Amino acid sequence: MSDVWMVKTGGDTLGAIRRLLQEIWRRARLDGMLVPAHHAGELESAPLLVEDVEQLALSDPTVPLVPVNSARLVAEYARQLPAGRYAAVLRSCESRALQEIIQRESLDLSNWLLIGIDCLASFSEEDFEWRVQKAGSVDELTRENLSHARQGVIAPHRYRHACQMCLEPEAQRSDLLICLLGLPLKEAFLVRAEDPELAARLGLDEITSGAADPALIAQNAHMLEVLNERRVRTLERMVSELSGDLPGDLDELLAQLESCAPCRECLEACPIYSYEVARSADGQTLTREGAIRWMLSCVSCGMCEQACPTDLPLPAIIRRVRQELQNELAAI
Repeated sequence: MSDVWMVKTGGDTLGAIRRLLQEIWRRARLDGMLVPAHHAGELESAPLLVEDVEQLALSDPTVPLVPVNSARLVAEYARQLPAGRYAAVLRSCESRALQEIIQRESLDLSNWLLIGIDCLASFSEEDFEWRVQKAGSVDELTRENLSHARQGVIAPHRYRHACQMCLEPEAQRSDLLICLLGLPLKEAFLVRAEDPELAARLGLDEITSGAADPALIAQNAHMLEVLNERRVRTLERMVSELSGDLPGDLDELLAQLESCAPCRECLEACPIYSYEVARSADGQTLTREGAIRWMLSCVSCGMCEQACPTDLPLPAIIRRVRQELQNELAAI
């Protein structure tokens, strides 16, 4: 049995993804699925725990908007719903955050099916609303974004800073992977299974169009290499262009966060923040070691910058601080 399948789209990628998710739901006998969704005519899209397979007609897993990192939602639902079978469709930064939460909290996701999907980048919330109005609907904006997947998205400067710098946009750390980047999506996309037994149980050879064309697998892999090269350069440029009065090391960043108090919007938006820089009962901040662990485990989703009312370039700042920390640790 193949471990990579292709799904022919017939010119409608979004529709094909929705149909695949519906088939997975039925085969896995799910009770619900957490997936980005919206209602017709609305200018917004947000993660929604869908509890009826027909509601997946509202799903939009590749919508170019990330209002919240869904990893924290998966963790909350996993605690609230210990029984039943559920799935979550996650972008790469969400998958990374969820794995960090699983490690930290010993979270039990044995009844969850995780579905990773290539991320084609996302707009800021303000830019997203304007672009939806221009495109005519959320679906149309999604389809427009999908049309650029073969080139690895175009005009990257239009997207959020975190997306421009993301070095891991590919579907990852999930049970099933939906691969889109570098592919002619009007024709097909790819599906990978991490476990042959799961693939057999879901009948992927039956609900897809068969084993993947090796040329498509190669195209996806090549685009990921190209994107990595582009984004490494973007990351280096954005970090080098940071103003000298912005934090350059951990202590300066902690001082910046202290001066921002009591805002804390960036901390509340972070999917993996766990009070590493909160004040304790005696008025002291927690250990520097805790803050180091937080910085080094950052998943680079950019939720902090999106939440910041003063528009601090936090993803670039954190990248610079992480590099300083890594240099410190390497010297020990």
